[in-house]
Amino acid sequence: SSSITGSVGGGERFVDDNNGDDSDLVFSIFVQPGKPRPTERDVARAVSERLRASPKSAHALNQAGNLLRYHGRTLSAVECFRKALSVSPNNADVLLNLARVLFNHRYLEDAAYLARRSLETQPANRNAWLQHFTLGEILRAAGHSAEAAHHLRQAVSLKPEFKPAQAQLRLLEPAGQSSLTVYTLTIIAFLVLCVLAGLLTTTEANLDAYGEVMKTQRHFNRAMAMRTLRMSINPRLARARGPPAPPPIVASAGSGSANSSGESTVGSSNNKDGNNN
Repeated sequence: SSSITGSVGGGERFVDDNNGDDSDLVFSIFVQPGKPRPTERDVARAVSERLRASPKSAHALNQAGNLLRYHGRTLSAVECFRKALSVSPNNADVLLNLARVLFNHRYLEDAAYLARRSLETQPANRNAWLQHFTLGEILRAAGHSAEAAHHLRQAVSLKPEFKPAQAQLRLLEPAGQSSLTVYTLTIIAFLVLCVLAGLLTTTEANLDAYGEVMKTQRHFNRAMAMRTLRMSINPRLARARGPPAPPPIVASAGSGSANSSGESTVGSSNNKDGNNN
């Protein structure tokens, strides 16, 4: 307990590479709603008294770990959290606090596991906004943007006034929209290529069919030309075909009468010539 109290006044510090908002988030654990904000010394004194009274209390060890974490004594904080988990393995608060410590030191896989466990073990009657926010931060750092955005939206919906969650979500939304645009354009380009490939295949098939038809037509025309040429050269083939048929004569009634009278006239003349002879 003396080490906890002494850490407020300075002491040996393990430099924690967390962001500025995380320190305020840690200290807010010790602020009770409707009461004035306590000083750091008041918090250290209260935590030391609780730990002295219940050295194996998961709640007291968790508060001691948070206080040590707030003052940058990360190794001592991790030790307190481990002791608390040995007493209460499914304590959602302890799991979450240890997850944040590991996240601040970029042990992302372990931090994500602990944050998920904290979310799973959080009692149904308690708000899980901090679990969602922490898991969203960890997943964003690990490059899982879609899942991170999901948890950050949950955090914002559960605690709308918490501005860090809103800021983290704003950082993710343009990236998500950009990746969606790239994905959409990729699909469109693929579909266009498929359509072009189909058109080229159909065109080639049509050209092949047209080529076959033209080849057959050329063979037929060539055979007909050769036959005509042979017939014009060989008279026997020409005679075998016979003389060309005369064109039909259509006789009118008047021309028939004329012919009849003409034939009669010729006959009469012949008779006259015979009589004279």
